[in-house]
Amino acid sequence: MKISRIVILIMVICAIVNSGCKKNQTAGNSYYVKKATWYESMLESVLNAQTKMQLPFEAGHWYSAGPFTCSSDSLFNKPFSPEQNHHLLVPHDDGSIKWQKRIEWEDGVINEISFDQTAVYYIQRIITGAADTSVSFYLGSDDGLKVWMNGTLLLSNNVERGCSPNQDSVKLNIRKGINVLLLRVNNFSGGFAFYASFTRTNPVFELWEKVKADFPSDNDQKEMSWESAHNIWHNFHLSGRLNDLAQRYLDGYYVSCEERGMDCSIINPDVKSRKELFAIRDSFIRSKKAEYIILTPPAPAFPLINGPRVFGVRPGNPFLYTIPVSGERPVEYLAVNLPAGLTLNKNTGIITGVIQKKGTFTVLLKAVNKYGRDSVLFKIIAGDKIALTPPMGWNSWNCFGCAITEAKIKAAADAMVSSGLINYGWSYINIDDCWMKIPDKNDPVISDSTKYADYSKITQRLCKTETLKPYQHGLMGTTRDTNGMILSNKDFPDMPALTRYIHDKGLKAGIYISPGPLTCQCYIGSYMFEDKDAQQFAHWQFDYLKYDWCGYSAVAENRELAELKKPYIKMRQSLDKVKRDIVYSICQYGWGDVWKWGHEVGGNCWRTTGDIVDTWASMASIGFRQAPLAKYSRPGYWNDPDMLVVGWVGWGPSLRPTRLSANEQYTHISLWCLLNSPLLIGCDMTRLDPFTLSLLTNREVLAVNQDELGMQAVQRISNDDFQVWTKELADGSMAVGIFNISAKRKSFTLNWSDLNIKGNRIIRDLWRQTDLLTSASRFDCSVARHGVILIRLIPQMK
Repeated sequence: MKISRIVILIMVICAIVNSGCKKNQTAGNSYYVKKATWYESMLESVLNAQTKMQLPFEAGHWYSAGPFTCSSDSLFNKPFSPEQNHHLLVPHDDGSIKWQKRIEWEDGVINEISFDQTAVYYIQRIITGAADTSVSFYLGSDDGLKVWMNGTLLLSNNVERGCSPNQDSVKLNIRKGINVLLLRVNNFSGGFAFYASFTRTNPVFELWEKVKADFPSDNDQKEMSWESAHNIWHNFHLSGRLNDLAQRYLDGYYVSCEERGMDCSIINPDVKSRKELFAIRDSFIRSKKAEYIILTPPAPAFPLINGPRVFGVRPGNPFLYTIPVSGERPVEYLAVNLPAGLTLNKNTGIITGVIQKKGTFTVLLKAVNKYGRDSVLFKIIAGDKIALTPPMGWNSWNCFGCAITEAKIKAAADAMVSSGLINYGWSYINIDDCWMKIPDKNDPVISDSTKYADYSKITQRLCKTETLKPYQHGLMGTTRDTNGMILSNKDFPDMPALTRYIHDKGLKAGIYISPGPLTCQCYIGSYMFEDKDAQQFAHWQFDYLKYDWCGYSAVAENRELAELKKPYIKMRQSLDKVKRDIVYSICQYGWGDVWKWGHEVGGNCWRTTGDIVDTWASMASIGFRQAPLAKYSRPGYWNDPDMLVVGWVGWGPSLRPTRLSANEQYTHISLWCLLNSPLLIGCDMTRLDPFTLSLLTNREVLAVNQDELGMQAVQRISNDDFQVWTKELADGSMAVGIFNISAKRKSFTLNWSDLNIKGNRIIRDLWRQTDLLTSASRFDCSVARHGVILIRLIPQMK
C-alpha cells in the first residue's frame, strides 16, 4: 500500500483545512530549546520534554509472530493460534513460527513489518502498570487491524489502506501489574506496517522538524539523516540517561565499522557528562563520513559513447534520441546511414524526425573532440516495440511528493543536462501525482449529470471535499474543460510549453494518472475519460505514462484477474489511438502476478511491489525477491521493483539525504541494473553530491542494465550471508553480483562450477572499471556488510 503517499495526504489536508490538525503541529514547540548546534538543541529539547511528560506505566519491547497466510477472502476473519495462546514461549504453526523480539520497532513511528502479501502478523507487548489507570492509545495499520487488551477485543477494523499515524484510537484500561497488549495486522498486498503511540503527537518528531528547519545546511542535514537511520532519537520514551544515547551512537559506530570492514576500538558507553557523550558522537560521525568512498573513476577527457546499442520506435511516430557521450566539450556528433526521415544536430547530438517504414537500421555513431574520438554501431528498429532497453530517467515522487511545480520540473531537466547525467543515457523527466486539480463537489464534470453520481460520492468520501475550501491555492475546482479534456492545476500553467522545454534539451517527458475516479492523492483520475486523457497527453507531447491503480479500488468489482486487467486494457486501447510513442508503465503493486500478463495488456513495464522507502529492509526485501520473475523480463517488457532511493529524498517539501548507507546504495544500483529494472532517479536533482553522481554515471555498471540482450539476472546462490546473481550479456560475457546480506564483512569464494561455466575468465571489477585477474576456476573476495562486488566474467580468447 501507499504508506508515504497517505502520510503526505494527511499533511496536505492539515495545511488546507483550518482544523485541529493545525493545532497539533505546534504541540512540541513548547519543549524546544535552541543551542549552538543541532544535536545540542535536540538533546536539550528531548530531555526537557521527557521531564514534562511521564507515563504511569512501563511498556516493554514489541514482539511479533508471523506470517500466517490464507486467501484474501478469509484474511481478516480467520483466527490463528496466537489469538488463543499468546504466551511468548509458545511456538505456532507446528513450531515454524515463534515470537521474535523486535528491538528496532519504536513507538510513534511507522514500523515496517515485512513484505509478505495476503498475510497476518500478531504483535504484542507487556505493559507493567504502577497502579490502575487508563490511557488513550493511537494506532495506524497497513491494512486491517484488531486490538486486544488482556484478552478483551477493543478494536476490529477491516480496511485496506496505507499506514499513517492516528488512523484509529482505543482506550487502554491498564491494571496494576502485568498487562498484555495484542495487535493483529492484516496485509492484502504491497506495504505491511503498523503505528502505535501513547501520545497523539510525538514531541520528538515535532522537535526533529524544528531542528531541521533551524539548521538547514547540507552538512547538518546529512548528520541528521545518519542519526535518523540509526534511530538515535526516534524513541521518545528514553530513560533520560545519557548512557542510552551513548549506546545508540556506539551501536551505529560499530555498524559503520562493519560497513568499512574495519576493526574499531571498543568504547565504554558509561558516560558521565555531555562532553563525553558528544565525544562518542564524534566517533560515530567520523566513521559515517568515511563510508562514502567513490569507486567510479573520473570520466576521461576523450569522448566515450554510452547508453544502449538499440532503440525502438513505431513507424510514423515522432523520433527523439540524444546520443549519450561523456568527455570534455565541445563534442561533434556524426551519424552514418541514418534512416530516411531522421536528422542529427551535430552540435547537440539530438536525433529527431519520423521513420515512415518498418525495418532495422544499423547506424554508425561517432563522437569527436580535441582529445580523441569514439564510434559504435547503433540499431534503430522501426516496428511494433518500444522501450527495447529499460527506461532511464527521473521521477518527482520520492523527492517532492505532492510539492511539485513546473519550476521544479524544469530545474530537474536543467540538472539532468548540467550534471552530465544525460551523457550516460538518462533521458526521462517524469511528473508524478498532483499536477491535476482536486475536484470539488460542484465540479460540473461530476455533478451536472446522474451519469457521474457514483463518481461524485466516491470523490467526496475519499477526499472529504465538502470540508475543504474550494479553489484554495488553485488546486481545487473544475477538473476538465467543456470537451472533457483534463486540466492541469495552477502550478502547471502550460503543459505544452513545459514538454517543449524538456524536449529542447534532448530529454523526454513523462506524466502520471490513475485509472480510478481519483489518483492516490485525491486529484482527478482518468475513470470514464481514458480516450480524452490519452489524446491530451499526446497533444501535450508526453513520452511516458505511469498508470497507478490507487483510486480504481473504489470502482473495481473485485480483485479477480479479469478485473485487474480491465483498466489497463482500456488505457492501452486509448493510447493506441494516438500517434505518439508513449512508454506505458503499469503501477498496481504486483497484484495478480502482473509480471505474467503485463505484456498482454500492452504494458512496457510493471511494478512488482508496493512503494519502496530508503531503508535496507525495504530495498533488500524488494530487490532480492525478484528471482522468480526473471523469465518475464525481455526487450520491451520489464519488471519494475520501483524507483531509486539515493540522494536527497523526502516525499514532500522537507528533504533529507537517503538513509541507505554507502554500501547499501552500491547494492541498490548494482541489483537494479542486474534486474533490468527501469532506472528512475528519485532524488532532488539540484542537490546531486559527488558520491551520488558517481553512482549514476558509471558507464560499465549502467551498460549491464542497458544490455540489448535484455535477460534479467537469475539468482544462483542464496543463503543467510550471501546472494549471487548472474546476468548473461549480449557479447557472451556474464555480469555477476556478489551481495553480502549479513551484518558483518565476510569472505566468499565463487566457483565457476556454481555458474555452470568453464575455462579462463577475465574478471573485471565494474565499479572500479578495472581488470582484476584471470582465473580458470574461481574468484575469491571479501565483501563488506550490506555491500556488493559487481564483476564481469569475460571469456578469454585463445
